[in-house]
Amino acid sequence: MPLGMLGKYERLDILGHGASGIVYLARDTLLNRQVALKEIDAEAGDVRRFLEEARLLDRLHHPNIVRVHSIDRIEGHLVIDMEYVRGKNLAQILREEGSLPLGQALDIAIQVLDALDYAHSLQTVHRDIKPANILVGRDGVVKLVDFGLAEILATNAYAGGAGTYAYMAPEDFSSEDRSDHRSDLWAVGVTLYEMLAGERPFKVRQTRDPFAWKRVLETESPTPVTEYLPRAIVDGNGVGLKLERIFERALARNKQERYATARAFRDDLVALRASLAPELAEVRLQPPPAYPTSTTPNGMAPPQQPPLPMRGPQPMPGTVVAEVVPEPSVPKTLFRRRPRPVLFVADPQEVDFGELRKGEKRTLRVRVLSKGVQGPVQGCVVHAPEWIEISPMHFQHPRQTLQIVADSRRVWETGAFEDRIMVESSAGQLQIPVFLRVLPARPTFRQVAFWFLPLWLLCLSPLAMVGVHLYQEPTAFSFLLPGLCISGLLALSLLITACAADLGRNERVACLVFICLMLFFMGGTASLWREHALTPSLHQALVDGVAQSAVPAFLLGAMLLLQSLHFRKWKLWAVVMACLGLLLDGMLLRILWPST
Repeated sequence: MPLGMLGKYERLDILGHGASGIVYLARDTLLNRQVALKEIDAEAGDVRRFLEEARLLDRLHHPNIVRVHSIDRIEGHLVIDMEYVRGKNLAQILREEGSLPLGQALDIAIQVLDALDYAHSLQTVHRDIKPANILVGRDGVVKLVDFGLAEILATNAYAGGAGTYAYMAPEDFSSEDRSDHRSDLWAVGVTLYEMLAGERPFKVRQTRDPFAWKRVLETESPTPVTEYLPRAIVDGNGVGLKLERIFERALARNKQERYATARAFRDDLVALRASLAPELAEVRLQPPPAYPTSTTPNGMAPPQQPPLPMRGPQPMPGTVVAEVVPEPSVPKTLFRRRPRPVLFVADPQEVDFGELRKGEKRTLRVRVLSKGVQGPVQGCVVHAPEWIEISPMHFQHPRQTLQIVADSRRVWETGAFEDRIMVESSAGQLQIPVFLRVLPARPTFRQVAFWFLPLWLLCLSPLAMVGVHLYQEPTAFSFLLPGLCISGLLALSLLITACAADLGRNERVACLVFICLMLFFMGGTASLWREHALTPSLHQALVDGVAQSAVPAFLLGAMLLLQSLHFRKWKLWAVVMACLGLLLDGMLLRILWPST
C-alpha cells in the first residue's frame, strides 16, 4: 500500500531506516522511475551530516557506488533522490545463507575495493564499511552506500563519529593514532572473513562496549581461515596459503603492515580468483570442529584426531550385514533451561484516532512490551508520520508507555489518513498502524457572530422584558412563567441550530447554560408558588401564567418538532426562529404594557 506523497515522489515502501533517517522505495511521478528516497528530519545536528553525505555522493561517479540524482527540501524534510538497486544488502544475504561460495565472496570484495580505490583517489574515506552498506544487485553488481560517516582527508571534514565497532580497525579505538584509508581496508578484510566463514573474526560478549572491542583486537587473533577450508583444497591447491597471506595483511594490527592501497588488496584477490578452478569457486567453507576445552597454560589446544573405530568381526562371504549408523551423542543434563522466547508487542496493536476537526489534537497511549531480552532494553522510534508526535522517542524500560499525539494542524487537507509507526528495540522491530480522519475545521465565533449573537439576544429578550415589568410591578408574578417558557424554548432551538451548523463548544455551552438557568428559575418559581398555594392571589397568578404560556409553548414546541425532523436545514430554522421569536416578543410586549 502506498505511504503517501512527498512532493513529486510517491512513497511505495520502506527499504531501511536508522538513527538519522529513513529510506523509501519511491516513484518519481514526473520522470516515472523508481528511486531510493532517503529522508531525514531537518534538525540542526543531522542537516550538516546529511548535506555532507549528499555532496560526497554527488562527486563520486563510479559503477560500484550508488548514484545520486538530486537533493531537495520538501515539506520541512531534506531528501536525497538516489539510484534504486534491485537486490539485497550483504547483511541480509549472510543472514539467509550463513556463508558464501569462495568465488562469490571474492567477486563482492573485489568490487567493493574497486569502489574504495576510486573514493580514496579523491581523498575520501568511507569509515563505515560493513555488510549492511554493501548492496548486491540481482545482476551481481555491487553498490557501496551510506557515506554518512565519510571523511575528506584533504580538509579533515567529516560528518559523524566512528563506524560500527565490529568492523572498526584498532587505530579507530586509539586516541593516539589517527585512522586513514587503511581503516577501510581492515573493514573489507573483516567483511570478507565473515562472507567466507559465516562469522566475524573477532567476538565480544558486550557488543556495545568499545573497550571490550579494543581489548579483543589488542590481545586475540582470529581463527585462521584455513580451518574452514576442506583439507583437500588446503593441501593440494595452495588456496589456503594464499588466503592466509591476504588476511595477514588485511587484518594486521599495525596499519603500516596492512595493504597500502585498495588497489593492492584488490590485485591479490583478483589473482586468487583467477587461479581458482571452477569447482573450487563454488566451494563453501565449513566451520572447524569444536575442540575440547584446553587446560594448557597458554589456553591453546592442538587439534585432536578422532579415535579410530574398533574393528569388529568380519562378515563371512555371502552374509548380509545391516549397516548401523550410531546416533550422535547428545549431552544430557538433569535440568535443561528452556530458552525464553523473545517477544516485542504493542498494546493496543493499532491506533485509531477517529475523527478530528482541523486544528484539533488527540492523545492516545500505547504500551510496548519487550519480553525475553537479556540485559537492558535499548529501544527507539525510528519512523512516525508527520502528523504524529511521540514521547519518549528513546526508551530503556521493558514495559514502556508511549504517548502518541495526533495533530491535525500538520495535515494539509481533509480526508482519511493511514500510516504506521516503526519502533525498534533489543527484542526486534515493531510496526503499529495508525489511522486518522480529518474533518473540516469548525467555524470560529467571528465567522458566526453576525447571526448567532442576535439569536442569542433574542432568546434573552422575553426574560428581560418580564424582569423589567416585575421591577415596575413586583406583584405581577403571572408573567414570569411565560417569559421563562419562551426564553427556554428559544434557547433550545438555538442549541439545535448550533449543533446542526457544527459550531464550536463555546457556542453550544452558551445555549446549554441558558437553558439550565431557565429550568432553575422555573423550578424556583414553582416552589415559591407551592409554599404560598393557599394565597388566593398567587393561585390566580399561577393559573393566569399557565394560560398565557399555552400559545407560545405550542408554537415553539411545533417548531422544535419540525426542526428535529429536518435537522440539517439549520439556516432555514434560524430564520424561522428569528421570525417566531420577534412575533412572541411583540405579543408579550403588548400583554405587559397594553397602553403602549
